[in-house]
Order: sequence, then C-alpha cells, then structure tokens
Amino acid sequence: MESLVEEIARLRQENAELRTTNERLQLRVQELERRVQELLRALEEAQRAGKRQAAPFSRHQPKVHPAKPWRKPGAGYGCRSRRPIPSAVDQTLEAELPGCCPHCGGELEETKIEKQYQTEIPQPQVQRIEFRIHVGRCKRCGKRVHGRHPRQTSDAVGGAASQLGARAVALAVELNKGMGLSHGKTAAVLKTAFGLEVSRGGLAQAYLFSVLILHPGMYLYRFGESVLCEHGIAG
Repeated sequence: MESLVEEIARLRQENAELRTTNERLQLRVQELERRVQELLRALEEAQRAGKRQAAPFSRHQPKVHPAKPWRKPGAGYGCRSRRPIPSAVDQTLEAELPGCCPHCGGELEETKIEKQYQTEIPQPQVQRIEFRIHVGRCKRCGKRVHGRHPRQTSDAVGGAASQLGARAVALAVELNKGMGLSHGKTAAVLKTAFGLEVSRGGLAQAYLFSVLILHPGMYLYRFGESVLCEHGIAG
C-alpha cells in the first residue's frame, strides 16, 4: 500500500514538471513565431523597396503632420524667379476695351494700359524654291558648264531635281541623330510642324547625302556609283 502511494506521488510530481516544461515551450514557440513574422515583414519591405519607383511613393510610413506641398511665404520662399521681359518686341497688339461693361452694360472709361509679353513661335511655312540653272559650253575646250546658286544643296537635275533644302536636312539630322527619333517620327515632326512631306527612305538618303558632303568619299566603296548619281555626286 505504501509503495502505491509513493508511486502516485512520484507521478504527480512528474506531471507537474511536464506541465511547467510544456508552458515554457509554448511561450518560446510564441516568441519565435512573432520573430518570424517580423523578419517576413522586413523581407517583404526590402523586396518591395527594390522595385518601387522613386516618386511619388514613400519607403516609410507617412508623417503625422507633413509639410505643406507649396512654397513657404516670406523668407522661407527661396529664390524667386520669373520669365524675363523680352529686350525687343517684334509685334504690338492692342486689347481694346469692349463696347460696354460686361457685368452691368454701363459705359466704360479707360484708366490705364497694362502690358503683357508673349514669346511665340512664328507660323511655320515651307518654301518651295525653283532654281533656274543656266547651262553653257566653253568655246575653247567645249566642256559643259552650269551655274550654281549658294542655296543649292546639289547639282542633280532630271529625276533627282526635287530635293530637300539645307535647313530641312539639318533639322532632320538633329531630330534623328541628335535626339534619337526614328525616321518615321522625324518625318511626322516635319509634316506636323511644317507641312513638309518626306518619306523615311528620303530621309535616309538625305542623311547619306549630308555625310557625303561633310566627309567626301567616306561611303564611295560601300554604296557604289548608282547611289551617288541619285544625289548628283557623280555624273
């Protein structure tokens, strides 16, 4: 009987120790789970930060009392700047008073004149120029001689008589080579801004022509005699 009582007491003590150990392990598990959640949130935030745009998003929580988006008045405004008044005026337009008051219909009396300035791009207009090239022959050697106007960009006539002017080619080269526009977009800009119709192939040939003018003989071997004849480079 005594041994049975001792066995029951021993089992009760083991049960109490196991309960204590179990409670301690449960607390440890909860602490580790909380830590895992924190690390997962930190990892997700780091991954999102690598893909987030620079603006208008913020990497952290917004401020409780953020600063106002506009400039501060007074000394905190910073450096004040505005568009300068032009030094020269090309055209003056009058904004006359209406015939009567637009609010009540009463008679108006002019008190002063305010000034406003506007810098505008003039209405673009394509120039279509015809060059009358005078052709002759030398009485001594018999060779053919023709005149050339300073604004001519080529001596080509016949099938290649219609060409682009120097300013048009320069603008097209700047749009394509300087600003990276494609041939199609360059042609679209010339058509929209100036009403100048030109194909992508025509632009490509104009680029080649400008290169040949600036660097004679650079593409002689590669492009051959027929291409040069189209641009009036070779007879």
